[in-house]
Amino acid sequence: MLKEMIRALGLNPEEILTKEALALPHRTVITTGKDESQIETLLRALKQKLKQELTGTPMPLPKTV
Repeated sequence: MLKEMIRALGLNPEEILTKEALALPHRTVITTGKDESQIETLLRALKQKLKQELTGTPMPLPKTV
């Protein structure tokens, strides 16, 4: 459902998750809930998009490594 909400706002959830994984390649997640970190990442992107929509400010460009 979260992915659908993000898609409805014009974002690509798979791209967001991939960028997050590539931005932090040194990070090792040692939990049984891999979905938890993905949900946190998607919620962060959703919050940024909603803030952008409400304030009318452009979204910052993603950092490249």
